[in-house]
Amino acid sequence: MPSLKQNPAGSTLSIKADATKPAKRRVPHRMRADQEREELFMERMKSKQDFHPNPRFTRVMQKAANREGHSTLTGVRRADNSVLPFGVSPAVVEFDEYTVGGVYFADVTITSSSTISCRLRTLPPTRTEFSVTPLQFPMNEDGQLAPGMSCHCKVIFAPVHLAELEDTFSIATQLGIVHIRLVGKRRAPQLVMPRTINMGPCLVGSDVSCVVPIENIGGTGRFSILPIDECVPIGSVAEEMIQHHSWLETAEDEWPETSTLELGGFKISGAGFRLDDHEVAEIKVSFAPENNGSHAHDCYILCDDCTYVPISFSGIGSAPMVSVSAIDSVPFVSKGLQQPLPAELDFGVLSVTNSSSKTITLTNCGEMEVAVNWLLFLAPDAVAQCSGLPGTLTPQSSLFHCLLFLSALTLDSQGSR
Repeated sequence: MPSLKQNPAGSTLSIKADATKPAKRRVPHRMRADQEREELFMERMKSKQDFHPNPRFTRVMQKAANREGHSTLTGVRRADNSVLPFGVSPAVVEFDEYTVGGVYFADVTITSSSTISCRLRTLPPTRTEFSVTPLQFPMNEDGQLAPGMSCHCKVIFAPVHLAELEDTFSIATQLGIVHIRLVGKRRAPQLVMPRTINMGPCLVGSDVSCVVPIENIGGTGRFSILPIDECVPIGSVAEEMIQHHSWLETAEDEWPETSTLELGGFKISGAGFRLDDHEVAEIKVSFAPENNGSHAHDCYILCDDCTYVPISFSGIGSAPMVSVSAIDSVPFVSKGLQQPLPAELDFGVLSVTNSSSKTITLTNCGEMEVAVNWLLFLAPDAVAQCSGLPGTLTPQSSLFHCLLFLSALTLDSQGSR
């Protein structure tokens, strides 16, 4: 209780609070209410400062006006060489991963940096593989695009082959026409291989073979080796190639089939193959000439993207050209022509146990190695027997053989050998 004191100057009493009494405490629920009122007040104050930015001054609009970044205008100029106030993103619609039979989409955004509203409409591309959806406008469907606003459309790509495709679709406005390029191009294969396969000389009636490795260091592709007479002229469009080779329109998992190509004396096994990146295929080439002389065939390797790489095969058909060039150092070849040979070799008159020999020089005038062996006839009507003197003649070389004649060691009853 507060204490009462009498004032000496009068009878008035003063009341003095007791210092030991605690201060009055606020009710908890009133504190929460005050805090909520303060938060509500701050939220209202903040809402007055928040506002939606003017779409005419967005960063996208500034890029479109300044032709910066990906919002770039292509192919549109007035007569006075000034560009139209529209930005397109992307400037080029490119499809680089696709396969035959698939359907692919790409979004295109057109932003206006004009000072007036413009009416826009799309003009479709010319190729059937490309199509474009109608433009979608913000908050309206009447085709009007306000300054700083953007409209959208989708480009649809449905390829029927893997050849490179290029087209253009346009957007018409009262200020001009905006052109947007459309490109369909996969990563092209790149083959690493010898362009000329030289089989060298081969004897007529025999054959030689080799294995040719082909490596792909580019995109995935299917390939076929074809003769040059089936190649369409350079510069032909993809449709002309597909008319000659229908497999170009098939799915990638349906071809190629294992095939063999025969051209004259050449036989190419595994002429159809498929290669991924850094994959190697091996084709077997056999050469079996049917006549003498040079043999050559030009071919090309056709890829499923309608590109081709030339390749050629060559070889020489050869017959054995071995001649007797000398006997005991006496030449029988003059100016490249074979001179008449003696009908028989005369060893002279020999007594018993004596012997005589002659040296015969053989020359290979051909272009390849020839294996030779002597045959010994004991009598005119006897079967030839191998003498056991084999050898090999390399091109333009000579081989020396010594023929040894031994006299008989016994005489018959008439005294003849």
